[in-house]
Amino acid sequence: MSSNRAQNIYGHIFGEKSKKLLVRCALIPIALTLVDGFWGSSARADGESEPVLSARPGLCILKEQDSSNCEMAVKLIWNTAVKDSFCLYSSVSERSLQCWLAAREGQHHFELSSPQDVEFWLQRSDSDTRLAKITLRIVSLSQRNPQRRRRRHVWSVL
Repeated sequence: MSSNRAQNIYGHIFGEKSKKLLVRCALIPIALTLVDGFWGSSARADGESEPVLSARPGLCILKEQDSSNCEMAVKLIWNTAVKDSFCLYSSVSERSLQCWLAAREGQHHFELSSPQDVEFWLQRSDSDTRLAKITLRIVSLSQRNPQRRRRRHVWSVL
């Protein structure tokens, strides 16, 4: 089959509008990739990215009314898009808990014993600026309202 005949068949089956639509549809994935690369990254223009810090568990509940300290194991996890040197600090210790050199992620296990909320934060080893912060809350059962109203269904008349 000659190329002219193939073009005539293609042009006959697919009209001029269909050809333009096919070309546009083929360009959509390319455009989306470019847009995602431009706006989709969380890195700042200077190539740096702020770290994200999380704690597991994020809450300590004191069961006994007479207990004053929360005692439990906490797992702190952080990550960032760009390698850098970071140190992890807490409000219950004057020294850093742990430092990492040229890392994108890290974790630290911490044995907590505190009567009040504890704040953890990451900062670059060459700076005093707190980058990622998280507060581990300590709550007593006595702080809860024991006279909570019982929830009823909307259709309940009694």
